[in-house]
Amino acid sequence: MQLKPSGFTLIELMVVIAIIGMLASLAIPQYQEFILRSDASSALSAFRPLQINVTEYNARYSALPPTSTELQNAFGISVTPADHASGKIKSIEIGNLGKLTGTFVDASGGVPEPIAGKTFSLVPTRSSSGNIIWSSEAGTLDAKYLPRM
Repeated sequence: MQLKPSGFTLIELMVVIAIIGMLASLAIPQYQEFILRSDASSALSAFRPLQINVTEYNARYSALPPTSTELQNAFGISVTPADHASGKIKSIEIGNLGKLTGTFVDASGGVPEPIAGKTFSLVPTRSSSGNIIWSSEAGTLDAKYLPRM
């Protein structure tokens, strides 16, 4: 009686390894892009307190704050950009009409190179009903990493 060998042949194993390699070569770059977009989106948490102040200003005065000084006078917040640093955000500048421009920390601070030191803005727009609609605007940050609002 002759025993039939069981298991995989070398060719079958090589084909499986080649398929896994091709799938990994497609998945790893996509994963890295996802991580960068995630880092940019998580930076939005640093903007939230200032967004609330701009929205509250709009509710009180039925207008966007014309300057950062008006926002400071209304709520006593700091207008020094570095005072709003948080996580991967080095600073947030408060501009006219409530525009918030954030700058990422440099690469030496642990931020990935494609977004390190780059800027993007959150821009409020007052609708006809008086509500605030926020949109993101690329500064030096590549648009594909721009957080969606």
